[in-house]
Amino acid sequence: YALIALGFSITFTTTKTLNFAQGEFIGVGAFLGVTVLYVLSSGGLTGNGLPQGASAGVNFPVAAIAVGAVMGVLGILLFITAVQP
Repeated sequence: YALIALGFSITFTTTKTLNFAQGEFIGVGAFLGVTVLYVLSSGGLTGNGLPQGASAGVNFPVAAIAVGAVMGVLGILLFITAVQP
């Protein structure tokens, strides 16, 4: 929460506008992270929920790196298509 608040504060201080897309990116990243953990722990998208040890071992670091890469690409695409023009 502190990082989110810091992001809002820096954005508002520098541009004098509120950027509500930050919350959307955090939500998409959270859902993507859970999906990657689910796929890594069960081997597919079948089942009824996350297994008990879904974030055990290397699953969590791999999911964090994958989500960071995907969200970074998504942020660059948003910048190129919406912010830069």
